[in-house]
Amino acid sequence: MPKVCPAPSICRQNQPNTDRVPGDGVTDDTAAINNAISSGNRCAPGKCQSSTTTPAVVYFPAGTYIISSSIIDYYFTQIIGNPNSLPILRATPNFKGLGLIDSNPYQSTGNLGYGATNVLYVLEHFTRRMVQWIIVDGTRS
Repeated sequence: MPKVCPAPSICRQNQPNTDRVPGDGVTDDTAAINNAISSGNRCAPGKCQSSTTTPAVVYFPAGTYIISSSIIDYYFTQIIGNPNSLPILRATPNFKGLGLIDSNPYQSTGNLGYGATNVLYVLEHFTRRMVQWIIVDGTRS
């Protein structure tokens, strides 16, 4: 049975809790969103090459989610918004990062998180992720 996600929050599939994320257009939601994506012993960039043992669906109800740095999209993660009332992921004017959603961030070693060294590898690993039904707004950064 599908989990009903009480707004405003981000629900992870097969998780007993929901991660409260205001999505009020004022609060910086970066840490809470990244926590919702990373919780549950996930395959983190720089920690494992790839894994399908802990996939996740992270659902965004309608709202405006303010971010000040990149959202790290873990391997085998689907980020899905409400198709009937699209949520907005909006960068702050002082946003820091290479992109609003980063699926393979550089680590402190200078290497990419999942060890990508060529375009084919990057494409293969990027296809293990999905962002759907979310407006990504970087116009204020």
